[in-house]
Amino acid sequence: MFPFWTDAYFGDTIHLTTFEHGAYILMLLTAWRTGQASLPNDHEFIRKALKMRRDEWAKHSATLLSFWTVEGDRLVQSRLRDEWAYTVRRSQHQAEKGRRRWALKRLNSDEATAQPQHSNGFATAEPPLPTTLPKEIKNKEKHSNTPDWKRRLSEFKARKRWDSNWGARPGNPYCEAPKEMLAEFGFAA
Repeated sequence: MFPFWTDAYFGDTIHLTTFEHGAYILMLLTAWRTGQASLPNDHEFIRKALKMRRDEWAKHSATLLSFWTVEGDRLVQSRLRDEWAYTVRRSQHQAEKGRRRWALKRLNSDEATAQPQHSNGFATAEPPLPTTLPKEIKNKEKHSNTPDWKRRLSEFKARKRWDSNWGARPGNPYCEAPKEMLAEFGFAA
């Protein structure tokens, strides 16, 4: 998604004509869509992308190109490059959070065997339903800072219920229950 900060834009472009505003925004959008947040340093390519006649490009190109810096064979606009880098970092961070969330759900749920499958950006598998305990059981620990591992392990052994808020379930190497209690209930530590 192309971020557009109107205050910053108008602060830098207040001197442009209406025609130049339209052309400059088209340049920004075209650069964003290249996947590199830059334009080829090719005036004919840019002119065609802006749908300008040659006489229009000759008249306005100096003004429009004054916002761009030449780097190798590319034209770069510094704010656009910074926004692109931020967007890529944010996207990678969100993807990593999703991978961690799915990994934790797989570890905590016997039912969570489906991996999220994506096709054209749409999930094709439903995420597993969280395994939660009834409110009356949760309320027993609500006001305590110390987890009631004995009750949790007993509940899990008897009913195979494990609240996802408790972390990894018994049998998982990341289970936080004390090892001696796990052994007491017959779970591998």
